[in-house]
Amino acid sequence: MVNLKELCLEECTFFHLKTLRISGPQLLQLTMLNVVYIYFTTDVPFRLGSFGLEILAPKVKRLTFKCKLPDDFSQLDLPSLQHADVSVIRQFTSWGIDEGMTRNVLKLLHGICNAQFLQLSGITVEILAAFPQLLEQQSSSFRRLKSLELEVLPNKNYLLALPGELLAYFLQGSPSAQIKIIDPGDKCRSGTCPYFCSMLLTI
Repeated sequence: MVNLKELCLEECTFFHLKTLRISGPQLLQLTMLNVVYIYFTTDVPFRLGSFGLEILAPKVKRLTFKCKLPDDFSQLDLPSLQHADVSVIRQFTSWGIDEGMTRNVLKLLHGICNAQFLQLSGITVEILAAFPQLLEQQSSSFRRLKSLELEVLPNKNYLLALPGELLAYFLQGSPSAQIKIIDPGDKCRSGTCPYFCSMLLTI
């Protein structure tokens, strides 16, 4: 893939691969849609093992990631990234969202921290919001962020809820970033609205 400029992986399933490594020195755009990773351990038959994802693409300017989370983001090297659209596909488990999932999304965010324009889906925001204390424990690596678009899903009371820690995480490194909150009805509210921001920060 030395001279490849664009790469789209859609509805792909990778078997028996412990780490998926995407390396493209000339790659400008990378799209991953519903990519599935299945890795079985060698010691116990049919036991799923941990799966890692590495992306080494120094020239990529646009990344679209709409997949289930791998077990680990082993390495993400995206220094030229400008646009990032992240939509984690929900993993249906009996225990819901665990702390490991939130830490994994934070690893992903750290790897795409050079983005100037960032979009996060409702499920992605929900995973981050599940453990706001983890956001407080980490300093944001986003220093170039100009626009942040967050889709916020309603809670059980049909209210839009967004922890203040989540906004603080992004704004501490990019205080002038424009924030847009998207509700499920696709109505966009500007983060500059005093009442709405106050509501979001106190729920």
